[in-house]
Amino acid sequence: MHNAPEQGAKKPLMPIYRIVLIVFVIVAAIVIVSELRVRSQWNATYNAIASQIDDEQKPLAKKDLEKLIQGSPRREPNKNQELFIWSGILQKYRMRLHYSGEMVTKIESQ
Repeated sequence: MHNAPEQGAKKPLMPIYRIVLIVFVIVAAIVIVSELRVRSQWNATYNAIASQIDDEQKPLAKKDLEKLIQGSPRREPNKNQELFIWSGILQKYRMRLHYSGEMVTKIESQ
């Protein structure tokens, strides 16, 4: 008898290719989840502050910012403004606040 391979039988994938594929999928999932989390924190913060600035009945003071900021953005204060930066793996999300005294007067996304 002859031990020839059957026609139509698939060659098994080499284990190294499976390992590389699994590692790639795990790394991609981590990057995607991290970016979505950072963008969500930036978006929630931006929307909360923008809605407070638009509400003329209840102006937003600098001291009240901490409870509206989600995550841990890097802060770069300047004389009458402050830049907040949320750093993801692939992208940075920025928001600039303008101040008049102790009140927040304007918000910009960058």
